[in-house]
Amino acid sequence: MFGIDQRERYRGLSRLEAIVLILIVVFISAMVWTSRFQSDHARAQRTLKDKVWLSQIHKLMVLHAQNNNDRLPTPGLIDRLPDPNVNDQNLAGERLHDPDQNSTANVFSAMIAQEYFQPDLVISPVECNSRVVEKSDYNFDAYQPAEDQFWDDTFAARLEVESNTSYVTMPLVRDELRDQRWRANAPADVVLLGNRGPRPGAGAADSVTFGFHRPDDAWSGHVVFGTGEVRLVEDTAINGDELFEPDGNHLAMIWKIFNGTAFESWDE
Repeated sequence: MFGIDQRERYRGLSRLEAIVLILIVVFISAMVWTSRFQSDHARAQRTLKDKVWLSQIHKLMVLHAQNNNDRLPTPGLIDRLPDPNVNDQNLAGERLHDPDQNSTANVFSAMIAQEYFQPDLVISPVECNSRVVEKSDYNFDAYQPAEDQFWDDTFAARLEVESNTSYVTMPLVRDELRDQRWRANAPADVVLLGNRGPRPGAGAADSVTFGFHRPDDAWSGHVVFGTGEVRLVEDTAINGDELFEPDGNHLAMIWKIFNGTAFESWDE
């Protein structure tokens, strides 16, 4: 009898242990599922907010263009080349276009200086590069047109040091294309601005931009078209034209952040 009781007790404990083990597995699985659901939901919310912010930036640029012959903000047409006949001042709306001013940093800084939006709007909710930080100390007093000052020129877009924007614009480096495309009434197939992307040929291990919207091996990002449509592009091509190729028809070059005509920076 003693041996039978011991065997029954042993078998009973084994069943209890099995039940406990099953409950632990169920509990852990539920925790993992809940965590994953919450993570996916949070990522989806960030992606939605990113789309809304890009749409808002474009709308405010269009608002700016209403007083500038339908041209989207063009730094070289705001801070123009000096005229020796007018005390060497760079008068906005007059004199020659200064293409050296046309950088992503200056586009956004010019908009912020005129208070179309605040510096936080150009930091994407999906940003994951620690070197991209809000310009919380933006110097609004730098906007002094009478003194030939049109924005805070410490606002940066240099990823290897610090960038105060997550977003990039189409490059404003070719007069004929800039004049035709960087406009409030741009053609529907033109990419104006959007999430930055990786160096051409880079993989997920080389660039944090692959993690902006989903943990994939393929890049995805929001781009804003000439009509104001904001689309989440699932790869690096639109209608056969490479977003990341300098000679692509969209002239998007979303992978570039310009800071002066000779400067390029890649994400890491």
